[in-house]
Amino acid sequence: MKVLLAFVALALLSTVPRFARAENKNVARQAYEEGRRRYDLSEFGPALEAFKRAYLNYEDPAFLFNIAQCHRQLGKKDDAIRFYRSYLRNKSDTPNRDEVRAIVAKLESEVAEENARVASAARNTTIAPANAAPMAASPPTNVLTARPPARRQPVYKRWWLWTIVGVAAAGAATGIAVALTSQRTESSLMPIMVTR
Repeated sequence: MKVLLAFVALALLSTVPRFARAENKNVARQAYEEGRRRYDLSEFGPALEAFKRAYLNYEDPAFLFNIAQCHRQLGKKDDAIRFYRSYLRNKSDTPNRDEVRAIVAKLESEVAEENARVASAARNTTIAPANAAPMAASPPTNVLTARPPARRQPVYKRWWLWTIVGVAAAGAATGIAVALTSQRTESSLMPIMVTR
């Protein structure tokens, strides 16, 4: 009896994922459509999230390919390689197998080149060990330094303004002095009329 109950329970459990999977197929289709539209708009981050939702609701290996494409477009080459390989592993009879392998090979080559550049840059950057004697500073060679920008003085603090003001004031004072002395001279030359 216990064996029969275990067998029935196992049979029921094996059918539950099929029904759950079929129910989620509509959700997966909607998420796929959203992902496709986002991908067409070059919105690769939201497209990636939509394709992941689709895959979580219905495990179709084509979604893995779409996820890999999004990662590649986002410049996440390591993630793209991982998802392309997962796609090939889950869909062994895919007609685009050679294309996907070529994409993976190209991405692996690019990642290797980037890693080599980073390693080369790290080798070229030298860090003195803590117990090493400090190196003598070498004189700078052809170092160009930019002058700090000159501070602009307000106009009232500029010498030429006060020179103009001074010349104008001196000219005005001279003109007034001449005018006043010429009036006195003219009035002294005029006859005085005396009235009795």
